[in-house]
Amino acid sequence: MAEDTEEETSVGGIPEELIGVDCPKCGVKISQDSDIKYNREDSFFVGYNLTCPNCGNNFSWTLYFK
Repeated sequence: MAEDTEEETSVGGIPEELIGVDCPKCGVKISQDSDIKYNREDSFFVGYNLTCPNCGNNFSWTLYFK
């Protein structure tokens, strides 16, 4: 039986579309120095896992391609 695992990879530079995203827990805006991980890519979207620098909340954000 094959296991379905998702690999996370650290991202060198944060995409400009993620700068200014609000943390859903405390409302702090994600900045250039926030910790993000690349989670999943498809032909229509890229998923990222972000960590709020203020409260440590981990949340996901998806960027969709036009």
